Amino acid sequence: VSARDDSILGIREFPVGVPARKVIDTIQGEILSGDAQLDRDLYGFTMLDSVKAIMQLSSFDYLKVYGWSTERALIFSEVQYGRSPMVAIRAHPLKPAVVIFHKPGQIDALAIRLSELERIPLVRTEMDRDQILGELGRL
Repeated sequence: VSARDDSILGIREFPVGVPARKVIDTIQGEILSGDAQLDRDLYGFTMLDSVKAIMQLSSFDYLKVYGWSTERALIFSEVQYGRSPMVAIRAHPLKPAVVIFHKPGQIDALAIRLSELERIPLVRTEMDRDQILGELGRL
Protein backbone atom coordinates (compact mmCIF):
# COMPACT_ATOMS: atom_id res chain seq x y z
CA VAL A 1 0.00 0.00 0.00
CA SER A 2 1.38 3.40 -0.90
CA ALA A 3 2.88 5.69 1.72
CA ARG A 4 0.14 8.29 1.21
CA ASP A 5 -2.55 5.71 1.86
CA ASP A 6 -3.82 6.04 5.42
CA SER A 7 -6.67 3.57 5.09
CA ILE A 8 -4.61 0.81 6.77
CA LEU A 9 -4.44 1.63 10.46
CA GLY A 10 -2.55 -1.48 11.55
CA ILE A 11 -1.34 -4.76 10.12
CA ARG A 12 0.42 -7.60 11.88
CA GLU A 13 1.25 -11.23 11.38
CA PHE A 14 1.11 -13.54 14.40
CA PRO A 15 4.27 -15.64 14.95
CA VAL A 16 2.05 -18.74 15.33
CA GLY A 17 -1.61 -19.45 14.68
CA VAL A 18 -3.93 -17.92 17.29
CA PRO A 19 -7.40 -19.41 17.80
CA ALA A 20 -10.04 -17.10 16.34
CA ARG A 21 -12.03 -17.29 19.57
CA LYS A 22 -8.98 -16.06 21.51
CA VAL A 23 -8.66 -13.06 19.18
CA ILE A 24 -12.36 -12.27 19.67
CA ASP A 25 -12.11 -12.64 23.45
CA THR A 26 -9.00 -10.45 23.52
CA ILE A 27 -10.86 -7.55 21.89
CA GLN A 28 -14.07 -8.18 23.87
CA GLY A 29 -15.87 -9.02 20.65
CA GLU A 30 -19.53 -9.90 20.25
CA ILE A 31 -20.19 -12.59 17.64
CA LEU A 32 -22.98 -11.51 15.29
CA SER A 33 -22.84 -14.48 12.90
CA GLY A 34 -20.74 -17.47 11.98
CA ASP A 35 -20.07 -18.93 15.41
CA ALA A 36 -19.63 -22.37 13.82
CA GLN A 37 -16.78 -21.11 11.58
CA LEU A 38 -14.62 -19.91 14.49
CA ASP A 39 -12.80 -23.19 15.07
CA ARG A 40 -9.71 -22.10 13.15
CA ASP A 41 -6.43 -20.34 13.73
CA LEU A 42 -5.71 -16.81 12.57
CA TYR A 43 -2.26 -15.78 11.40
CA GLY A 44 -2.65 -12.03 11.56
CA PHE A 45 -4.96 -9.06 11.42
CA THR A 46 -5.40 -5.87 9.44
CA MET A 47 -7.27 -2.83 10.74
CA LEU A 48 -8.70 -0.57 8.04
CA ASP A 49 -10.59 2.69 7.95
CA SER A 50 -13.66 1.40 6.13
CA VAL A 51 -14.52 4.56 4.19
CA LYS A 52 -10.94 5.36 3.20
CA ALA A 53 -10.30 1.76 2.16
CA ILE A 54 -13.29 1.75 -0.16
CA MET A 55 -12.31 5.13 -1.61
CA GLN A 56 -8.52 4.64 -1.84
CA LEU A 57 -7.58 0.99 -2.27
CA SER A 58 -7.13 -0.35 -5.77
CA SER A 59 -7.62 -4.05 -6.48
CA PHE A 60 -3.85 -4.52 -6.20
CA ASP A 61 -3.71 -2.60 -2.89
CA TYR A 62 -6.60 -4.68 -1.58
CA LEU A 63 -4.45 -7.79 -1.96
CA LYS A 64 -1.88 -6.26 0.37
CA VAL A 65 -4.33 -6.03 3.29
CA TYR A 66 -4.02 -9.81 3.56
CA GLY A 67 -0.31 -9.74 4.36
CA TRP A 68 1.04 -13.28 4.32
CA SER A 69 -2.29 -15.06 4.70
CA THR A 70 -6.02 -14.69 4.20
CA GLU A 71 -6.41 -16.61 7.49
CA ARG A 72 -6.64 -13.32 9.32
CA ALA A 73 -9.11 -10.91 10.84
CA LEU A 74 -10.03 -7.82 8.87
CA ILE A 75 -11.03 -5.13 11.35
CA PHE A 76 -13.01 -2.23 9.89
CA SER A 77 -13.32 1.07 11.74
CA GLU A 78 -15.61 3.95 10.77
CA VAL A 79 -18.41 1.51 10.01
CA GLN A 80 -21.97 2.76 10.22
CA TYR A 81 -24.09 -0.14 8.94
CA GLY A 82 -21.50 -2.65 7.70
CA ARG A 83 -22.95 -3.10 4.24
CA SER A 84 -20.08 -1.56 2.26
CA PRO A 85 -17.25 -3.67 3.75
CA MET A 86 -19.29 -6.86 3.34
CA VAL A 87 -20.23 -6.02 -0.27
CA ALA A 88 -16.54 -5.36 -1.04
CA ILE A 89 -15.57 -8.69 0.55
CA ARG A 90 -18.30 -10.52 -1.34
CA ALA A 91 -17.13 -9.04 -4.64
CA HIS A 92 -13.46 -9.91 -4.13
CA PRO A 93 -12.13 -13.45 -4.67
CA LEU A 94 -9.93 -13.43 -1.53
CA LYS A 95 -11.85 -13.71 1.75
CA PRO A 96 -10.72 -13.07 5.31
CA ALA A 97 -11.26 -15.69 8.02
CA VAL A 98 -13.09 -13.21 10.28
CA VAL A 99 -14.54 -9.70 9.85
CA ILE A 100 -14.67 -7.39 12.86
CA PHE A 101 -16.46 -4.05 13.00
CA HIS A 102 -14.88 -1.54 15.37
CA LYS A 103 -17.47 0.65 17.15
CA PRO A 104 -20.10 0.32 14.44
CA GLY A 105 -23.39 2.14 14.36
CA GLN A 106 -26.45 -0.02 13.85
CA ILE A 107 -25.44 -3.16 11.93
CA ASP A 108 -27.63 -3.68 8.89
CA ALA A 109 -29.26 -7.07 8.43
CA LEU A 110 -27.74 -7.21 4.93
CA ALA A 111 -24.21 -7.12 6.40
CA ILE A 112 -25.05 -10.06 8.64
CA ARG A 113 -26.69 -11.94 5.76
CA LEU A 114 -23.65 -11.40 3.51
CA SER A 115 -21.35 -12.72 6.23
CA GLU A 116 -23.56 -15.81 6.48
CA LEU A 117 -23.56 -16.32 2.69
CA GLU A 118 -19.77 -16.05 2.61
CA ARG A 119 -19.42 -18.20 5.76
CA ILE A 120 -17.27 -15.49 7.35
CA PRO A 121 -17.83 -14.86 11.06
CA LEU A 122 -18.91 -11.29 11.78
CA VAL A 123 -17.96 -9.69 15.08
CA ARG A 124 -18.36 -6.26 16.66
CA THR A 125 -16.20 -4.63 19.32
CA GLU A 126 -16.50 -1.42 21.28
CA MET A 127 -12.87 -1.52 22.48
CA ASP A 128 -10.78 1.57 21.66
CA ARG A 129 -8.69 1.32 18.51
CA ASP A 130 -5.31 1.76 20.20
CA GLN A 131 -6.25 -0.83 22.81
CA ILE A 132 -7.20 -3.31 20.07
CA LEU A 133 -3.88 -2.78 18.32
CA GLY A 134 -2.00 -3.12 21.60
CA GLU A 135 -3.83 -6.23 22.77
CA LEU A 136 -3.58 -8.00 19.42
CA GLY A 137 0.03 -6.93 19.12
CA ARG A 138 0.81 -8.97 22.26
CA LEU A 139 -0.64 -12.21 20.87
